[in-house]
Amino acid sequence: MSNYLVEIDGLLLRLNEDQLRIINRKIVERLKLINRAKSTVSLARFNLGDRAYFLYNGRKMPGAIIRLNQKTATLRLDDGKEWLVAPGLLTKIIEQ
Repeated sequence: MSNYLVEIDGLLLRLNEDQLRIINRKIVERLKLINRAKSTVSLARFNLGDRAYFLYNGRKMPGAIIRLNQKTATLRLDDGKEWLVAPGLLTKIIEQ
């Protein structure tokens, strides 16, 4: 893989500003696609009604998932407040 990086580095040095902008746009699009895929996988771990928590200032914020959106989950905390949370920040609470 490192050989590819050396080749890419050499190629980047030969490109003009317009060409670099085109490549930048493609890289940003690819990163967004990867991020969406990760988010989808993270969201698939949860169902409506699942108990979960996230950390906020070092404190566990537990609640129930009441909505699953494309990029976030809505968590109704035990105190009644609702938070939009990235699924990667949630930990499922396994009830015993």
